[in-house]
Amino acid sequence: MKKNMKSILAKGMALAMAFSLMAVAPGTQSEAAKAKKPTMKKKVSIVKGKSKTIKVTSKKKVKKTTWSLNKKGKKVVKLSKKKAKSVKVKALKKGTAKLTAKVKVGKKTYKLKSTITVTAPKNTSGDKTSSSPSAAPSGSPSAAPSSNPSTAPSTDPYADRVHSFTANGATVTVDESATYNVPLTELNETTFTCEAKRPANADPLASDKLYNRDGSISFTSTVDYNSGVTFYVNPCTSDDDIVDISATRGEGFLGYQNGTKDMSAYDYIRICLTSGNEMNFRTYNGNDQLETAGFPGSCTSETFEAGWIGPVGASEYMESDGGTGKTVKADYEKRTVFIPLAALQEKGCNPATLTAFGICPQRTGMEVTIHSIDFVKVKYDTPVTGITVTSNRENNEVQAGRTATLTAAVAPENATRQTVTWSSSDETLATVTFNGIVTTTEGKTGKVTITATATDGSGVTGTIELNITDGSAQPPAEEGNHKVDFTDAGVVAQSNKQVDGNYVTPDADKTADSMVFLNGASMIYVNLSAYISAKNLDLASYKSLDVTYEVRDADGKAIADWPAGFEPGWGKPVHWVPVASLNGYTDGLAATGGGGDPAIPAATSSLSIADVDKAKLADVGGFNLQFNAIPEDCSIAITDITFKKE
Repeated sequence: MKKNMKSILAKGMALAMAFSLMAVAPGTQSEAAKAKKPTMKKKVSIVKGKSKTIKVTSKKKVKKTTWSLNKKGKKVVKLSKKKAKSVKVKALKKGTAKLTAKVKVGKKTYKLKSTITVTAPKNTSGDKTSSSPSAAPSGSPSAAPSSNPSTAPSTDPYADRVHSFTANGATVTVDESATYNVPLTELNETTFTCEAKRPANADPLASDKLYNRDGSISFTSTVDYNSGVTFYVNPCTSDDDIVDISATRGEGFLGYQNGTKDMSAYDYIRICLTSGNEMNFRTYNGNDQLETAGFPGSCTSETFEAGWIGPVGASEYMESDGGTGKTVKADYEKRTVFIPLAALQEKGCNPATLTAFGICPQRTGMEVTIHSIDFVKVKYDTPVTGITVTSNRENNEVQAGRTATLTAAVAPENATRQTVTWSSSDETLATVTFNGIVTTTEGKTGKVTITATATDGSGVTGTIELNITDGSAQPPAEEGNHKVDFTDAGVVAQSNKQVDGNYVTPDADKTADSMVFLNGASMIYVNLSAYISAKNLDLASYKSLDVTYEVRDADGKAIADWPAGFEPGWGKPVHWVPVASLNGYTDGLAATGGGGDPAIPAATSSLSIADVDKAKLADVGGFNLQFNAIPEDCSIAITDITFKKE
């Protein structure tokens, strides 16, 4: 009996334990499953007239989130800045709104819901003073941080700014009374292309317009070269200024149509940042660039590495570790750099109609903090005393309906501000752009004077007289295809390579049969502007330009495949590029669809001319050819350049 009782008790206990485990196990699995699911606050309260950012929290990467409101909720709140892991909600009136987020993580889609309650403001006195530093008047000097303790920066974001540096052999001093601050706020950011973040231990911000309490912005790049932040020059100050541009940029993208501002009076853009990788800086003129699928890569101008100026030269703070772009020595990860607006102007940026700028590290996974950005004027300690104007046309003769490129050289060479403005004595005969491109009127001949005027207050001018002819004195253009003569002095072919920390641009070795570039130089360019002018070639009459190139070994023989153990990361086809941007690395107006396979070290690339906007053909002067790398004992050789009619 005792034995049976023990047996029964043992079986009962085992059964109880089994039931207990059954009860616990499902609950444990459920909690684990829940931990993997994305989450969102179920209840949110917002004061009428204020905004909040509602976030999705997920341990796994969120691919996409579709945000929506119930019908009644659309009258209570307004959604903007729709992103994969967050949405901005502005409270319009008292009431309740139901927010739904369809979150795609991996192959699964989760539906999250939140109830938003809009309450009446406690203060009904009508005080509309903003507590955000971004409310500083547009165009004012760098605004002081707000005195409101809930949003005031814990430190001065401008404390580390550099106030003087060396340029053109002279010390340049910033006029701190005439700077223009660009607010690094969520409202003023055009479209994120990176992983944004705030410090994990940061205090909750009273205003969601700031990224970091000190006014800085931090992010992590997600792709090479094209992942960073972009900001409007003319600050966006109200949610009402934001418009939906989904039709051009895709679902959830927003834009600001009043970002363009005349910044031609400023000398440099000053950026204080922290990054272990070198940065690319891009400018955009007009909203059309911001709204295209090619954004942020399709820009007006781009500069990096040798394009920066600062207390420490780029060659001193950069070093190569064999990866993408250049790394920065530890002592210089936090640094101030200055970008000359004149250099951007030479690359095609018009400071008078500047809309936005973008900053991207060159490598994926780089953590970057931008502490401050402002446009600065400097003290003109060395004024301009003379200006000499030259043209790319022989005897300064230009055929009616054609173009000429003018260059203004100021004296002395170390003049503080070397930017000039251009004007024409008779715009019915010829007009001139901000960067010295003259366009003559079809069917009209005569003489016109083009004037370059110094902008440093000295009042110095320089002039050139152009003779506009009917073209009879120029050699006739060829009727068929035109093969470029490599030995002609008008053909300029150069490499762009960094040697011992400095960029060099040596000329190619030219013969009648080929142009051979510097050993190990993977980026080359050819300037044909003078040649096109001298030969009276009308680009609009040609369909394409065929460029045949090959990679040669140390013995000068063409290679059929890359050497063993060497594989370039990418190869790019040849690009049509305006004269001002010929440098070996800038993408141009049109590119070939073939010949860019890195597995092919020899190819013929056919550059389209017919597809290029005719108004832009006047700026085209040559082409770039780019590889990520080639072996140090190999060289790129161009063996044929032919303008094709068919």
